[in-house]
Amino acid sequence: MINALPTIQDVSPQVYNNGELTSGVHFSGTADTYKWFNDSPGIGLGETGTGDIQSFTAINTGTTDIKAKITVTPFSGVTGCSGTPDTFTITIHPTGAVTLTATGTLSSLTTTYGSPSPSESFNIAGGGLTAGVLITPPTGFEISTDNANFSSTVTVAPDANGSISSTLIYIRLTAIAPVAGSPYSGSIALTSSGAPAASLTMPNSIVNPAPLTIIADNKTKTYGMDNPVLTATYNSFVNNETPAVLTTPVELSTIAVASSPVGEYPILVTGGASPNYTITPLPGVLTIVPLAPTIVIPNAFTPNGDGINDSWDIKFLNSYLNCLVDIYNRWGEKVYSSIGYGIPWDGTYKGAALPTGTYYYVINLKNGLKVLSGYVAIIR
Repeated sequence: MINALPTIQDVSPQVYNNGELTSGVHFSGTADTYKWFNDSPGIGLGETGTGDIQSFTAINTGTTDIKAKITVTPFSGVTGCSGTPDTFTITIHPTGAVTLTATGTLSSLTTTYGSPSPSESFNIAGGGLTAGVLITPPTGFEISTDNANFSSTVTVAPDANGSISSTLIYIRLTAIAPVAGSPYSGSIALTSSGAPAASLTMPNSIVNPAPLTIIADNKTKTYGMDNPVLTATYNSFVNNETPAVLTTPVELSTIAVASSPVGEYPILVTGGASPNYTITPLPGVLTIVPLAPTIVIPNAFTPNGDGINDSWDIKFLNSYLNCLVDIYNRWGEKVYSSIGYGIPWDGTYKGAALPTGTYYYVINLKNGLKVLSGYVAIIR
């Protein structure tokens, strides 16, 4: 059996000022223990040790930076084997030096248009500062000091001694970065009045198009009528966008015309394009239904109780469920009104039989066609 060698995860560089309390370093990996060696014990850290490096007070009483190289070897007590060492640096600035640094190794980020990417972090530090440090990411990115509230820039203020101890800064692709600008990359710039500028490279990062489905809405019309206005439903725009952002407008069409036979016809979606979206068009259906039967309106009926022609029976009117039927006497008084015509009029008004005579009707089929009007006679 061959055992795998123990490993250690990379440790980011550390930067402090003379007299500053360090954060300490925690080692992780597959090893049981970690043995480290410091080539510059004058910084306030011993020459050798085992396990995590505990917090210590940084020392540099000179006039130039001290950069200590720390070599960490992972060790397995079970197999007695050592793994590949890892190295990182601890830089200590001298008192009074104006310094500004950004450290860390950033990786490429990827997101879909409309959503911010996951974030990555890097460290900044400084000494001898007289003003805050303005941090500006490249185009397409946003940054944060708490990994929750992101903005186009952030400013980190030094303490009363003009120092900024190692501070995490988070960076991510914005939700509004357009696909056309991808890949996004460049320098993260750090500036502060009176301090040398510093920067850190953000590698190529990708914004992919968002999915957008355009669905033709189903429509219905009556044979012989003009086609209705064709419309579509959009799922799902992001960033509060609308069809106005499409570089090519959507076109909706069908082969059906006014004289097309009864049946179903596809409503096609064509056109529609945007670099920020991958568009999927879905057709709808135009259903052509038969003409309603011709309404036959009698001009008289005989409500005398003999069971023959006792009501004003309008053939096929009951097919129009939303029609309005109003009947008036010769003085313009409304004597009958109904929505729909499920029960034919029996020639009564408020339960009493109306006298023989001529009455006038108005029938609105509520289908966009001309209102029907005329007279009907009650014969007793």
